[in-house]
Amino acid sequence: MAQRFYEPVARIFTNAGAVGVGYKYYFYATGTTTPVTTYQNAGLTVTNTNPVLSDANGRFPEIWYSDLSQLKLIVKDSSDNILETVDPVGASASAVSLNDFDVRPTSYWGLTAGTSTAFTLIANPTISAYANTQTFVVQVHVDCGADPTLAIDGLSALNWKKYTQQGTKVAMKANDLRATQRYFCINDGVDIVCLNPNSLPMLAGSNTALTIATGVVTLSNNSSSYILDTEGAAATDDLDTISGGQDGQIVFITPASAARVITVKNGTGNLSLTLGKDFSLAATSFIIGLRYNSSLALWVQIFSSPVQGALLQSQRSLLTTAASTTAVIPIDNTKPQITEGVEYTTVVFTPKSTSSTIKVTLRGNFSKDTNEYATIALFKDSTANALASAPTFISSGRIAYTELVYYEANTTLTARTYRMRWGASGNTAYINMLSSGFILDSTMTSGIEVEEFI
Repeated sequence: MAQRFYEPVARIFTNAGAVGVGYKYYFYATGTTTPVTTYQNAGLTVTNTNPVLSDANGRFPEIWYSDLSQLKLIVKDSSDNILETVDPVGASASAVSLNDFDVRPTSYWGLTAGTSTAFTLIANPTISAYANTQTFVVQVHVDCGADPTLAIDGLSALNWKKYTQQGTKVAMKANDLRATQRYFCINDGVDIVCLNPNSLPMLAGSNTALTIATGVVTLSNNSSSYILDTEGAAATDDLDTISGGQDGQIVFITPASAARVITVKNGTGNLSLTLGKDFSLAATSFIIGLRYNSSLALWVQIFSSPVQGALLQSQRSLLTTAASTTAVIPIDNTKPQITEGVEYTTVVFTPKSTSSTIKVTLRGNFSKDTNEYATIALFKDSTANALASAPTFISSGRIAYTELVYYEANTTLTARTYRMRWGASGNTAYINMLSSGFILDSTMTSGIEVEEFI
């Protein structure tokens, strides 16, 4: 920008009262003998002569010069006799630069120098002192480290801080300021405060890769979306603690690979999950969202997909096969054994999560020709003892429906085989039929259903 030089007098005269023709204005930088170029227009494109000469009417042409420059003016007559020296003229002698005015517009002060934690800045225009009315835009030359400071124009370094969403002034984290980007800042009388740091509570952008180290990851503060991998590309790993973050910050975490399952642990470190249960990142489509609560010093779960408690997968073997057996599962005070009764069907099941609940349901339609019991029992793999069993009393010639429901907490991805065995207590027992043959046109079903809930 430019400013216009306003002459001390509207028209120049000699001491005898005659019009001062050919009088001269010499312009120098204030306090020096260094000539300063002046211009005929506000665009500072057409220069004046130096000295600037008065015309036949004792008037000088328009005189423009650089915004806020302070000049020394020497007035001479046509014979080069010095008539007057004025220093300074132009910008107010009480203000060194635009930034010292109150109130002033926000302006771009320039590019920083220094280090990532001790920034320096030569402001343009310069400032002579800090003031709590200063607002400015600055471009940083390097990504900042944690707790940076800023020293302007050789003044003492001030802490460079930011506000949380709740309006609390806090120290900046690493990468809150990114190289080549410009930031709007204020001087609040104590610190320099950046009003638009990168680490907002939720940032868009590409995923940032992180790897667990002894149960811990440290946020890089330049993303809200993270792809998490296990330590050393292990098949499984636990996430106990998230370091870094600010109050109200939200992060979304997905696993790097379905082949490497990550269990987000509740209560082991600083993670608090819904229902007090761990959450397993068992597929790349799985995601968990967490929000940092600084008063609790906890990352609190705000959502997950799939939702905790949701059905993750199910497998079943429900058969219409009719059969009979005299093999016995005794009605006594011992656990049913895998050698007792007869196996009806099996389901080979591989969990998708290391922090899920497995629900196994056995269903059977039984009949007998005597008033006796029939029993169903659930076994896993080759374990001798039944996991659960359910006897039912059957009136002679009747159909009795029996259902057994069993839950187990799952912590591995190991495949297992669930087995349904059934047996009589004495005489012949029948499944999906009467002794006289099929009923309901072979539509009765018995068997196993296995469900996994996240």
